Amino acid sequence: MLFWCDRWVSGLALADIAPALTAAIPRRTAKSLTVAEGLNKRRWIRGIVGGLTVTVIAEYLRVWQRLEGLHLRKDVEDRVIWRWSGNG
Repeated sequence: MLFWCDRWVSGLALADIAPALTAAIPRRTAKSLTVAEGLNKRRWIRGIVGGLTVTVIAEYLRVWQRLEGLHLRKDVEDRVIWRWSGNG
């Protein structure tokens, strides 16, 4: 599951929650960093390389707040939930 692109935060992708912040992440990083890797020692922060506008900083703080205290559990198996869509 990809940290920036997949819907793992309350059913939303971080790219949807924080589009300006996500734009400050190199595409290669956004398409390769997993949730486990990103949460490990807050590695997701190291990927921020674009310009730090007020919007980017505000979204960074919002993401930090949402992820603070979130821990992956190794004893719980991952699960994928498919949502029904009108176009199949």
